[in-house]
Amino acid sequence: IMLSLNKTANAWAPVADEKTLAEEERILREAKGILNKLTMEKFDVLSDKIIALGINSQNVQGGMIDLLFDKSTDEPKFASMYAMLCLKIALKDLEESRSSTDLRTSPSSTSATSSAKAESKFRRLLLEKCQYEFKNKRDWSSKRQAAAEARPKSATSGELTEEDYELIKVKRRVLGNMRFIGELFMQGLLGEKIMHMIINELSQNQENPEEDEVECLCKLLMTVGKRLDHGESIQIMNLYM
Repeated sequence: IMLSLNKTANAWAPVADEKTLAEEERILREAKGILNKLTMEKFDVLSDKIIALGINSQNVQGGMIDLLFDKSTDEPKFASMYAMLCLKIALKDLEESRSSTDLRTSPSSTSATSSAKAESKFRRLLLEKCQYEFKNKRDWSSKRQAAAEARPKSATSGELTEEDYELIKVKRRVLGNMRFIGELFMQGLLGEKIMHMIINELSQNQENPEEDEVECLCKLLMTVGKRLDHGESIQIMNLYM
């Protein structure tokens, strides 16, 4: 099999061959088809089918995470269900990771500590995706502010430019993703730190807040507020008020 080679600063490194890429694309196509049929009533059966496809390689896991973020944005009322699926995939990935570690390690050197340190690759990729989407939120806020400042004062509120429409489209995705991140937190896939970062970001514009941002913040607090209502988190939450 001929491998494509990517040249780095120090060496040549092979990338996935065409056969592997074709198989990964097939897995993601089938997963997308199953996702389109997913409901809470069919969750157990269909989520098992998705996992059985083999959500193992980094490309497939990254593609699956993108699909789930897209679905949660298009269907926000099912965001909690898609977060449940993320948890199920992450737990399966962790189980396989620990099993692989045990097979590579002799019984004498295997310990509870090393087993506990086995980390889900899927969860790590999920965190990277959340950080990426959080950065998109900041970029969108900056662009929105720049567009507002650049708009002539004589322009009426009803006049929308092509850039305005693009910002509206991006806003819908960004705010939808913020809600999904809240659901991921409720499933225990994200820590409190990232939730406080998002809540703080959404509550920054207190003088002239965007209606969608206020709505997003309210929904987020309704979702995660109870989980954050303890000890040090209460003190941090009070700083937003």
